[in-house]
Amino acid sequence: MLELTLAETILPCGAIRWKTSTEGAGFVTVHTPDSGTAPQPGSALTLRLDGRAFFTGYLFSVERKDGERILTAYDQLRYLLYRDTKVFTGRTAGEMLREICGERGLTTGTVEDGGYRIPSLIMDNQPLLDILLAAMDQTEAASGNKLVLLDEDGKLSMRLAEKMRLDTVLNGSGLVSGYSLRKDIGTDTYNRVRIIRKNRKTGYRDIFVKEDAASISQWGVLQYCAQVTQNTTDGEIAALMESVLGQKNRAYTAMTLQCAGEIGFRAGWSGRVELPEEGVSGWYQILEAEHQLEDGGHRMTLTMAGTGRRRFSPAHR
Repeated sequence: MLELTLAETILPCGAIRWKTSTEGAGFVTVHTPDSGTAPQPGSALTLRLDGRAFFTGYLFSVERKDGERILTAYDQLRYLLYRDTKVFTGRTAGEMLREICGERGLTTGTVEDGGYRIPSLIMDNQPLLDILLAAMDQTEAASGNKLVLLDEDGKLSMRLAEKMRLDTVLNGSGLVSGYSLRKDIGTDTYNRVRIIRKNRKTGYRDIFVKEDAASISQWGVLQYCAQVTQNTTDGEIAALMESVLGQKNRAYTAMTLQCAGEIGFRAGWSGRVELPEEGVSGWYQILEAEHQLEDGGHRMTLTMAGTGRRRFSPAHR
């Protein structure tokens, strides 16, 4: 049974569309009868299924149509879409999240760092979400640890992707009713890594390159290029190149699955996909999850990829 609570008042709940993404705010659109006091933007909104809360956020818009009100609410990630200028030195991605949330009055939940302190991150007039995603990208590139930023029950969390695995297996005999599959080398594949470091002594730039000749002979040169700070050591650069090449020197696999709905499937989490007819067997991360719910029915569409949360930031190429 679906339950809608708005500003601490339980309202009748009709059809719901709920979408989450690894690169944007989660949101819902909820249909409710057009009666009683008009809901006010900014009100807290919670949705429950069979008594279990699955969305907590804030009302951003109210539309009246055909005897209904259509409510659109966003989770706390929506407040990270506003721009700011930030300068961080020697900070982890988790520390950056805590500072930004403290400044904006946002509540944090579980915060994990990925084990890497970013030497310098300067972002001028950029969305706060992009600033945090850039920090997460740098953490992944340097350490191999993928981080996921998500709203969990009204709290902003940053978690290690490797710990976020769902028990339910997605296969053709179970939840999956249809799918499309794509493999390519143009989305998130690199076989040469080029790192640039300015040399304060000579005034020139030091260039470091690591590549896979076998992959280049097969696919051509697919180059990842980044600039690091002057105090980055040769050893740190070597580790960075090894990490990027190890993660990205492979074909990218993505798929879209139409499935029976399960409320635990949301962006950032990984599920095991078994499609033997396509040669697919393994863990894939949910990049986008869209649920359609109404009493008596629940369907979901999942966009999943086998190589991680997202591409490295364009500024690092």
